Amino acid sequence: MTKQETGTAQRKKDHINLAFDAKVGRDQVDDRFYYEPMLHAHPHEEILDKSFLGKTLQTPIWISSMTGGTEKGQVINENLARACRDFGMGMGLGSCRSLLYSDEH
Repeated sequence: MTKQETGTAQRKKDHINLAFDAKVGRDQVDDRFYYEPMLHAHPHEEILDKSFLGKTLQTPIWISSMTGGTEKGQVINENLARACRDFGMGMGLGSCRSLLYSDEH
């Protein structure tokens, strides 16, 4: 593993840890904004079932992340991929740089 790859892996680990540590308690939530998950209460047929690159998406939602290259990131990405499969969403793969430079893949 090169020095750059080691730095990239550490940056990804830091990003994941920051996301987990950034959870806030209910008393810290900004109540000025009303939270309603997309399509939860108002699904419209005209925005569902979209075709993209020969695949039919059940929802107009695309999940992407920068979590690849770490053990914890693999678990996160596997869970995201399952959610995309189960709900008919697209999933971005990121830069895939490690596929080009690592013998692990």
